[in-house]
Parts: sequence; C-alpha cells; structure tokens
Amino acid sequence: MDLRAYIDELEKARERKRAALSPEDLREIITELGWTDADLAGIEVEVQAHLERARNYVTHSLWDNALSELRKASALAPTRLAIWTDLASAHFGRFQATNDFSDLDAVEEYANRCLELEPGHHTSYALLAGAEKARKAETKGSTGGTGIRLLAVGLLLLAGIGAGMYVAISPDPMPDKSPGTETVVHHLPKDVKQVGGPVVSDTAKVEVQFDVDSTSGLELVPKRVTQNDYDSGSFFVYSALLKNAGKNEFTKLKGRLELVGEDGANLAVSTVTFLDTHNGTMRPGDVQVISSTVKSQPGVKLARFKVEVLDFVPAPPEYPALIPVPLIWDIPRPPSTRLDFFERKTTVGNPKDAIAGLAFFKTEWELRNVGEQTLRSLKLEYRLIDTNDKVIDSATIMVAYSATPEISPGESRVVFGIKQLKVDNFARYEIHVIEAE
Repeated sequence: MDLRAYIDELEKARERKRAALSPEDLREIITELGWTDADLAGIEVEVQAHLERARNYVTHSLWDNALSELRKASALAPTRLAIWTDLASAHFGRFQATNDFSDLDAVEEYANRCLELEPGHHTSYALLAGAEKARKAETKGSTGGTGIRLLAVGLLLLAGIGAGMYVAISPDPMPDKSPGTETVVHHLPKDVKQVGGPVVSDTAKVEVQFDVDSTSGLELVPKRVTQNDYDSGSFFVYSALLKNAGKNEFTKLKGRLELVGEDGANLAVSTVTFLDTHNGTMRPGDVQVISSTVKSQPGVKLARFKVEVLDFVPAPPEYPALIPVPLIWDIPRPPSTRLDFFERKTTVGNPKDAIAGLAFFKTEWELRNVGEQTLRSLKLEYRLIDTNDKVIDSATIMVAYSATPEISPGESRVVFGIKQLKVDNFARYEIHVIEAE
C-alpha cells in the first residue's frame, strides 16, 4: 500500500475538479489503484493515529504539532468534514496564542473548505465570523483584548477542541442501558502494582536485556523465556510485560530482538512490535503484553530487546473518568474471580462520511483483576447492537492464553477493539465473558 501514491492521486483529482472531492471520487481513485478493504482499513488506522496525536497536542496547547498531525490526516481523508473543522479551529487556537494573522487566513480557508462539503455547516460560519471580528478588533487597535481571547475560546469549545477532546474523534460515551448512570468504583489504588514473576528458562540460562531510551520510562518484565532445542531445529519462546512507568503516552513502539550466543555473535534477529496504532495507546502505568516464538540456533545466552521507534506525546495531567462497563458472564464464574471492566474512550464512525464508506467502531477498555484468582486464560466477546436492539456484529478478544503472561490478582490489562461498521444505526455494545480459567 503506497500512501504517497494515494495522496498524489487525491491532489491531482482535486486539481482537476477544482472543488472538494466526494466519497465517489475516493472510491474511483481506490479502484484505479487496485486497493482492497484491508488497504482501506490501514488508511483508517493511520488517520485515527494522526487524530489521536493531534488531540493530545491540543491538550497541551502544542499548536504547531497539532496542525501538522491534522494536515496529515486531511491528506489521507480529504472528504471528512470534521478534520477540516478541526484544522480551522486549531488555527484559531494558535492565533489566540500568537496573534499571527496568517492563522486567520487559514481559518477562513479551511472553514470555506468545510462549506464546500456541507453548505449549512454552522460551526464553519461561526469560525468565519470569529475571524472577521478578530480582524476588525485589530483595525481598532484591540488585538490582544480579552474579547478576542474569549471569542477564540468560545469557538474552540464550539468546535470541540477547547475541552481537550475532539468531538469528531472521541465523542461522548455511547448511550447504554446502565454504565452511564453508575457510580465509578475503583477497587484498586490509583497506581496499580504490576506483579512481576520469575523468568522460566531452560538449564542453559538465557539473560534478558532491554535496550531503550533511559528517559522513556519503559520497563520490560520477562515472564517466560525458553530456548527449546530439537532435532528439527531450535526455537526461542518468550512472553513479557512492557510497562509504561514514565510520563508520556505512547502510540507506537517497534524494534527488534537479537538472540546472542556465548561469543557475542547474533544467532538470530527478529522484528518486534511492542505497540502499534491498532493496539490503542499506552498511558502512564499501562502494561502491554508481548509474546512470540522465534526460529533460532542452539547456544542462545542473551535475548536483547531493543526499542528503536518511539512515537509519543506528553500525557495530559489527568484523563477523563473511566466508565464502568458490566461484564456479562456466559459461563459459570470461577470461584474467587472478580473483574472490573471500564471504557476509556470510544470512536464510532459513520459509513456515510468515511473513506469509501469504510467506518469503524474503535474502543479502548481497561480490565482489572480485583479478585483472588490468577487467570491463565481469558476470552471476551464484544457485540455491537443497533437502535433496534439487534446484534450488528461481534468479535472475540483473547486477553490471556497459554502463550501470554497470566493475569495475577492486582494486575490490569488494556483491551482494544476495532470492528468495521456497515450500518449507521449503531447504538451500544455488550461485553461477554466466554472463557475464564
């Protein structure tokens, strides 16, 4: 999938049309490129990653960074009205901070682009009116006045950015039958202690080394490390917990694993995706599970994990309150097992305005083991339900299984779900426990 070719074709099409592109234009370009639904899903993941980073930059008033991310998102999704609105609003935010009137030019450009897509878009008219009032205030010599600053804040709130969250990116929690009205009860302390555990290895001990920027705050807790030598070949098996003990929120962590022999030579090298955009974000205190089997050679003495790609933004001072989500047990609940489940954030797309009609339900949850039972396997199913109370779609999530670390009492896991939405009447979801041991 060549994103550069895609963006180039979009720019050429807009130049030919001399107007905003329509979803039909996108479908035509995608067909010409021979792309599949999987390619489109990849584009959507990239768009959401840019929007997520933009949201965090706005939280910290890092306007240049936010605008850079929004431009990248708009290049991939030029028919999405909300992104152009966010661009106009972010330029107004930067104008408020710098009084650079070139930002007002950008506000007008992007607001007018919104009106090309939707002539009755009220937020765009408000942005245009705000830019005009700011210019008049400059003419009267009151550029830095409180009135303009309040106007800017008001417009940002109207567009959804001033509150530290994009309305178009992360809407209010979806209507549900119970979670929205429940009192949030945290059974664990704010800083959940992540239990480590012994490293399991063969008789020829394998040392584990973790190479990462010392300022990142990332810590690796090995749970199982084994070197298995057979007549047919050697295999290195590992599972570990990657903990974010720093102050940043990570969106992508990639690197490699080097398996080193006694003489210091690499016996095998494998790429490792510690965290990718489809895994959601990694907040301070979060834990990410990594596990895999690597074809190796006999004599491995050292497993060196290296993080080479770190995409992150500073974490906000605090996050929105977690929303309790009831777990529906489809199986008998094991003795002494108690789980708390929370929604962190949810994005619900609409096929009517998504790229080529490809929209997604995307959610991050947090699961906490607040009982006395260690869970070696945990399988969940989330079901998407429409306004007629019928199941639209469903998907299963293996939170823990034989190849991953168990979930001990006091531990938590971030659970992520993404599912394509083919209808526009999504209403709510349910979480079912279908396996727990």
